[in-house]
This record gives sequence, C-alpha cells and structure tokens, in this order.
Amino acid sequence: HVFRCRRVPRIMGRIVQVILRIRLQRIVTKAPDLAALAARLAAEPRVGLDTEFLRERTYRAQLCLVQLSSPGDAACVDPLALTDLTPLAGVLASSAVIKVMHASRQDLEVLMPSTGLVRPVFDTQIAAALTGLPAQIGYAEAVRRLLGQQLAKSHTRTDWSRRPLSSEQLEYALDDVRYLLPLAARLEEELGRLGRLEWLAEELSSGASAAPWTPTVPAAGFSMTPCCARSSCACRARSRRWRRSPGCRRRS
Repeated sequence: HVFRCRRVPRIMGRIVQVILRIRLQRIVTKAPDLAALAARLAAEPRVGLDTEFLRERTYRAQLCLVQLSSPGDAACVDPLALTDLTPLAGVLASSAVIKVMHASRQDLEVLMPSTGLVRPVFDTQIAAALTGLPAQIGYAEAVRRLLGQQLAKSHTRTDWSRRPLSSEQLEYALDDVRYLLPLAARLEEELGRLGRLEWLAEELSSGASAAPWTPTVPAAGFSMTPCCARSSCACRARSRRWRRSPGCRRRS
C-alpha cells in the first residue's frame, strides 16, 4: 500500500491518520491469508519482526503472537489459530530478506520451534549501543530518542494467550514493529556518520543469526584519535556484555 497524506488538507490530517491505523489493525488467523502475507513480505528487502509470548506458566515459552511489518504494511499472525507457520518460515530463513528486530535473543529462541532459524537479523538494540546509547536501551526509548515518537506502555503485562485480542492490544502489538524499519535506517545513518558500520556488521555476524549483514549506507571515512578509540572500545565492550546478558524485553 502507498499512503500519501501530504496532499490531504490540514483539517483532514488527523482523520487520515486514524484511518491508516485502523487499516493496519489486523490479525492473520487463516492459512490462505498467511500465505498471501508471506508472499508480500518475501518481495521486501527488509521486514520488521517481533513476538509476544508467555514464559511464566509453561516450561517452555509459549509463542502467542508474531508481528511483522514492511514499509507500507503491518500485521499480526496468530500462532494459536495457525498450527502451521511454514509459509512464514520461508521468509524468516530467507537470506534475501533482512529481519529487523530489537533485543532479538528471546524472540529468536521462541520462534525456533515454529519457524526454525531466523536470519539474517539486524538488531536495533545492538546498533543503538554502538552509537553510544545505553547497551540495553528499550525499544520505546530508542524510538523516542531517535524518531521522536512516544509509544504506549498500557499492555506491557497483557496475557497474550487470551482470545479475542482487543483492537487496543493489536494496536500496541503493531506499534512494536511499525517503527523498526525507520529506526534501523536512522541507526545506520548515525553509525555511518561515526564510521562504525563495520563494527555493526561484525557484531551482527557473530550474533544468534550467524548470517552476513551488509550496510545500506556507505561507511564514511573516520580517523580515530586515542580518546575516540578508547570510547569506541568501551562501546563495543558494552555491546558484548549485552549479548551475554538476558535481552531487554520491556519497551521502556
């Protein structure tokens, strides 16, 4: 879908925004719809990916929702209604489609039994740490700082295994992937400015996805002074400590 809100008169702007968000409030519960969604996503160079799951009441984490986004669309997939996620597995394993995630470790673990290995992955939390932001910065805080958007926290403790999900819950879940692609682009821009895109490629290739990632922004020349080099080493060490610790799952 292509949305061109700039041509709409100012007085209609808010109405158009509401319509846009309602159109994207949807959940895929049938196999034909999942196949169609997977086909659309397979044609994209990047997709946003997140999950909602429960770990408290089960021995293994229960996958309750999968959220996906592309530049013009966003959708939730209901793994409780769909017993076979094979069409989605093809997209998540495709080397031609970069999966953009935030604090991806737990999501990758939860997805493994249903979809298999997810790769390649661009983790915006790792990228943010390499720009100098806190190593375990939450998704909402990264979006606020870098994109100027404030995300709601009202459903942080939602039981995602209960059905039906309300429109507010779906809206909350979709917000978890709506900003992933612009967030990744903004982080790449900043890392290119700092001359650290090669660091990101190294960190991501050594992470859980074990798949190559190449930047979309050319690396700018960057001559490090001793002071800058010390700061850079500290930034990389912070990112490595993050990868050995439990991922930050909260939005804040």
